[in-house]
Amino acid sequence: HVSRLGAIVVSMPLFTSDRERRLWFWVAVVMMAIYSSLGPSQMLAEWLRQRNLLRVSVGAAMLLAGAFLAWRWAKTRPGWREIGVAVGVAFAYLWALARVGVPPAERTHLIEYAVVAAFIYQALVERRLNGRRVPAPDALAVTATALLGWLDEGIQSLLPNRVYDIRDVFFNFLAGVMFMFAALFIALVRRRKAAVDPRGARWPNSLPRRSILPRLAVLAVPLGFAAYLGFGPQPSIDPASLPRSSFTWNEEQLRVGFAYWDSVFPGREVPRGAEVRALPLGPPLRAFSAGGALEKELERFIAEQEVAGLIVLHEGEIRLERYGLGHSESGRWTSQSVAKSVTSTLVGAAVEDGSITSIDDPVTKYVPGLRGSAYDSVSIRHLMTMTSGVRWNEDYSDQGSDVVRFYSAPVEPGLDPTVSYMRRLPAEAAPGTKWVYKTGETHLLGVLVSSATGQTRAYYLSSKLWSPLGMEQPASWSIDRSGHELAGCCLQAALRDYARFGQFVLDGGGVGGESIVPDGWFEAATRTQVRTERPGLGYGYQWWTRDGGTFQAIGIHGQLLHIDRARRVVVVINSAWQEAGSPARWSARDDFLSVIASAMDDEDSN
Repeated sequence: HVSRLGAIVVSMPLFTSDRERRLWFWVAVVMMAIYSSLGPSQMLAEWLRQRNLLRVSVGAAMLLAGAFLAWRWAKTRPGWREIGVAVGVAFAYLWALARVGVPPAERTHLIEYAVVAAFIYQALVERRLNGRRVPAPDALAVTATALLGWLDEGIQSLLPNRVYDIRDVFFNFLAGVMFMFAALFIALVRRRKAAVDPRGARWPNSLPRRSILPRLAVLAVPLGFAAYLGFGPQPSIDPASLPRSSFTWNEEQLRVGFAYWDSVFPGREVPRGAEVRALPLGPPLRAFSAGGALEKELERFIAEQEVAGLIVLHEGEIRLERYGLGHSESGRWTSQSVAKSVTSTLVGAAVEDGSITSIDDPVTKYVPGLRGSAYDSVSIRHLMTMTSGVRWNEDYSDQGSDVVRFYSAPVEPGLDPTVSYMRRLPAEAAPGTKWVYKTGETHLLGVLVSSATGQTRAYYLSSKLWSPLGMEQPASWSIDRSGHELAGCCLQAALRDYARFGQFVLDGGGVGGESIVPDGWFEAATRTQVRTERPGLGYGYQWWTRDGGTFQAIGIHGQLLHIDRARRVVVVINSAWQEAGSPARWSARDDFLSVIASAMDDEDSN
């Protein structure tokens, strides 16, 4: 897209004609200005957060190219009515694409086709005005480029589970080169026989600066709007100013903090791989589409449950995707305790590669700092099922609870902060006899994985899951005071990447014919190993199990990864509930999951 659209931008100043033709041409120009500002703005905002100076320079260069386009447009002296119509039509087209639910990735292609169509229209009219004896190389060039674009799309659709391929890059590059050569050829033709306005006036090459600036100011409106969209709605609160304990955040702070978690808490990047695994678009769920029977139900759920992102996969295809709270597919959202199920999977990966012999091994075999504590007789399996028998208080509203004090308690010299805190806790029951939800013990599992593998949790996650699964964006994992990742929470990832992880679990844990976890791991991990105090819910290996056969990864404040094996469905919900959790919230979410299942069943029956 950079080569195709960038070449269009370079070529635009050479395509000028009379007012009638220019109207449609400038519709394309405005759309390109909006879209070419949108992408770089998003990239620039993300790269600034990551402090990557090289990438910031690239983003800034692309924005400067957009500014150059704006300057060239102003120099052609479009009329005020022409400016208004072009801006209005362009915004209407982009709004229509968004309103009918066209995903942003597909809007790129539709905008390209609209631009190409405007070029073709302009070129054909110019040929008619100048007579058939004058060639129309621009019409031929843009037609050929459009065909190349469609050929590129055809090739893309034949590439299994890939987004980029050398052939794809080649055709994009070739299309861009054709545009640039077409522009040069047209310039040479017009030097010999300039295009003439029907009224007989030649087209002016330049204007005084005083005539340029007002028109440039008008173009700054859509460009500024695009930059605003690109950077996303700016948070009403500076994320860096938020309290360093998310347990004290109010509603607005939760919305900002969950979206900008990395700006509040330190973390370590989880790199993605070179290839991205495509999530193909399936047929939209009709009931939730515009005018569908459940359209209002969906809107009400998103509003009432403060949903930032919702995605539904069926057989690996996106059937429903919505965003709220100013969130988008390019943003990341914190997982809270959904990360526990990811850590559980890393334990399985360590068993598969031999770093961990068995989950029935004692914890102290891998974490010697726990020797002499209540964990002497606790196995990895006990940690996985939260049945260690060690006393723990997970009350998020109690500032004296273990889950709150864990992050600020003094650390014994020479010990990992997690080990330092957990080794002080007393036993309250024999291992395997009592279930108590303990975030601290998932943090212990993270220490255990790093000790067994000799790798940081972020690196191990990248090598075992994020890279092989073809995640779309890098993730980040919050770290403690000693620089170790907090395995029980706080993984930041894009909505679609959470869905990719869910699909991986649904498919049994294999990638490209190779198993990441032992055979049958997820069948055991997502089977009820122990009952909990919540009716209808059991617990597996850091997974919540349900009586209906589904299973879930759950995080406070409304985070959810829901997997339905029978229907081959994955549902991910990112939210910002004011409460950590409540029976009313849980019930409303369960009811909506049932609505999704019923809608899926109804479509299958029809």
